[in-house]
Amino acid sequence: MATIQQIEATLAQYEAARAKILEGNQSYQIGRRQYTKANLTEVQTVIDRLEARLENLKNGGVMPSGNIAFGGRRS
Repeated sequence: MATIQQIEATLAQYEAARAKILEGNQSYQIGRRQYTKANLTEVQTVIDRLEARLENLKNGGVMPSGNIAFGGRRS
C-alpha cells in the first residue's frame, strides 16, 4: 500500500503534467498524422483518484487492495 508521502509525490507529478498540457504544445502534426503526447482527460482522472485516495488516508481511512474502478464498476 502506498504511503501518504508517495501519493503526494505522484499527485505532484500528475499536477505538473496537467500544467504542461494546459500550456500547449501537447499535440503536433507531421503530414497527415496527428500526435498527442498526453491526454488531459486521462491525467485529470488520475488526479481526481489520487486526491480522493489521499483524502481518505488523511482522514484515517484505509484503501482496500485490489483493482478498483471509480464510478461503481470493478475491473
